[in-house]
Amino acid sequence: MTFEARSDSSLERKDVVSAIWHALIRTHGEIGASETSLWVMDWDKTKSRGVIKTNHKAADKVRSALAVVTEVERKPALFCVLHTSGTLKTAREFM
Repeated sequence: MTFEARSDSSLERKDVVSAIWHALIRTHGEIGASETSLWVMDWDKTKSRGVIKTNHKAADKVRSALAVVTEVERKPALFCVLHTSGTLKTAREFM
């Protein structure tokens, strides 16, 4: 899954990962979050785009968690999914 962070500030990878996990836990609980096998594979700070690896059954959970993010480290930010794919190779083409 390729996503984009829209923010006026430059965002660090660790802060983006933290915001996604907090949103995932807030929306689906700890058990639901653990079922996603979520991993942020790539993060391009200059483009504010990244690739998330997750299992295919949890894609909707991850999408909904990204939709509720409103800030990253007290900086206003929104996440939007650009593309969902079955392979990392294809997902990276949309970065």
